[in-house]
Parts: sequence; C-alpha cells; structure tokens
Amino acid sequence: MIPEADRLQAVLPLRDVTIGIAGGFPIRIGALDRNVQGIQRGHRSPMPLVSNIVAGADEVTIVGGVPGHSGMLATLNPATLMTGAPELVGQDCLTGVVEIGDLQAVVNAKGVLFSRRKGKTWTEQPAHQGACTGILKVDNRTFVTYGVDGLVHIWDSAGTKLGTLEGHAAAITSGIISAVGNVTTVSTDRSVRVWDPVRQRQKMFFKGFDNALVALHRVAEITVIIDSSGQVFTLTETGKPVKAGAAPGYPCCSWIAGSGPQSVFIAQRGGMIHRILIGV
Repeated sequence: MIPEADRLQAVLPLRDVTIGIAGGFPIRIGALDRNVQGIQRGHRSPMPLVSNIVAGADEVTIVGGVPGHSGMLATLNPATLMTGAPELVGQDCLTGVVEIGDLQAVVNAKGVLFSRRKGKTWTEQPAHQGACTGILKVDNRTFVTYGVDGLVHIWDSAGTKLGTLEGHAAAITSGIISAVGNVTTVSTDRSVRVWDPVRQRQKMFFKGFDNALVALHRVAEITVIIDSSGQVFTLTETGKPVKAGAAPGYPCCSWIAGSGPQSVFIAQRGGMIHRILIGV
C-alpha cells in the first residue's frame, strides 16, 4: 500500500514546529504553507499508513501499520525527521496511543486494546465492536477509548474497564479532553456530546448539524468542530454552535495553529491546506 503522494495522514503541532506525515514521508509545515507539494520531506516512514502522531513525556511516537496485516509504532525525531525501527503490535493498523506513568496503551482498527508496563510485554483485550477510532488520557489514573460502535469506554491504569458512556447512535470519529477532564466526542450521527468520565454521565448534547462530524479541536475555552464537507463550527459549553468558516471538500487532516492568530488548518486530498481563523 503506497499512500497518496501529497495527502497528509497525521499532524502534530509542537511549540516551535508543526510536523506531519504526507504520502508516507515526515515533513515540517510552516504557518504560511498552503500546499504540501514542495515541502521538504524526511525519509519515508517505516509504516505505509500513519494514523496518529503523539508527543509523549520523552519522545514523539507515530502509530499506524499495514491495514489488515499488522500494527506498528515508532519514534520520530522532529528535528531530523528521522524515524526509528518500527515495533509490531497486533494484526491491524494502530489508531492511537497514550502514556500514563509507566503504562503505554494502544488501540487498533480491529477494536483491540494493547497495554504494557515499561520493559514488559504487551497484553491484549477486546475493547470495541469494530474499529477503535481513538484513545485519550483523562488524568494520571484513567484513559478512555472510543470507536465505530458509538461507545466510550473508561479504563484505569491497570487496564481494567471502569464503565461505558452510551449515547451516540453511530461511529465516534474524534474526541478531546478539556482542562477540567471532560471528554467531548463527535460522531457520524451529527451530534456533539460532552461527558464526565468520573461520574460516568453525559453533561451536554448538541445536535442539528447537516453533515457527519469528523474532527474536534480545542482553542482556549472554545471547541472547534469540523464536518465531512469541511465546514467549521465553534462551540462554548454555554452556547450554541456557530459557523466559523469552511474549506469545501472532505478534510483529510486538521490541526490547530501552534503560534500566531488562533486558527484551524484543514488539509484535503491533493495536499491543499486551508487556514480558518477562530475567534477567541
């Protein structure tokens, strides 16, 4: 499987630089870049499909793999754009990774949760019916997973399931954690839900969107929502969704500007990058 040459697969904004994977190659993206064509690339990533890039305590990790065949994770050096040798985990692409103390946990496209302590071997257990679409650290003791089954599962640092949050009627596509530990999720059911993972209950529910919702970001106290047609909405916990702009077409990847005016960047097939200002 060879990725499309200029399609961004995953992006991670850091303090001084934004790094991404385009067509299988690590790249650095500037605030003024509008198209990944011509951006200098590092050596090809060791995995055909990169699902996510995550900054851990000591290093940047990329996760992905070969669809239907193997999961992989590897380190990425943002300064040199060099990747380490990949580690194989499971039998399908990894879709996310978290670190809680000495625990590392990953999920994959077959709905499996893998976890291990540093220096130990991986253990695995079923997490979702169908693909896991994400995993998020809540605090130093708990994390959540979510998937195409529309469920959010809460886990402790020992890998024990603490509870399940139900409400979405279709696949959950994205999730974020707020500063106070609330979990916000969006779904192809065209709704936004805010959850309290400690009390294991839904706090807020927003609907009425015209299209499936595919991405979530956080800017200060504002939640940024992107739908499948490239429309961008902002939402505060006390208000209603407000349209902020649009980048017509399906958003392959999106991220929040690391510096300068608060903006959301949306990348589409072909490598075109759109920047939409977000009022804060």
